[in-house]
Amino acid sequence: MYATLALEGGSVGHIAKHSNGNSDIGPWQISTYWLLKWSAELKDNGFSQEILRDNGCANAWVAAWRIAAETTRHGDWDGLGRYHSGTFDLKRKYQQKLRKILVATGYGDYRLRTSFSPVDAINLANKNIERTN
Repeated sequence: MYATLALEGGSVGHIAKHSNGNSDIGPWQISTYWLLKWSAELKDNGFSQEILRDNGCANAWVAAWRIAAETTRHGDWDGLGRYHSGTFDLKRKYQQKLRKILVATGYGDYRLRTSFSPVDAINLANKNIERTN
């Protein structure tokens, strides 16, 4: 989760609009494309676009729910790539970026270590934001 947060680079209240009409919402950049596909499940659990934009915990919950669903369905590494896109090239690029973050934070073997804290994730996310500004 920390690596995906660092890669996504969003923040509470943030919406990134794309030329294709979709937007990415909040810290984990939940795509409005997927919100339409999951709308019934999200509404049943009290989530709206506004809540996902303005509530970091809700945004993290939905990101974790989707990552868990994708990794259960497709396996760990493929599922993590599919969090971003099911398209092979886009998924592959996302996996390569994610791998760099994992290696840089000491997760190169893809196992979690207890010394990686939320502060580390925030620092990585801030560096990501600085690079894009």
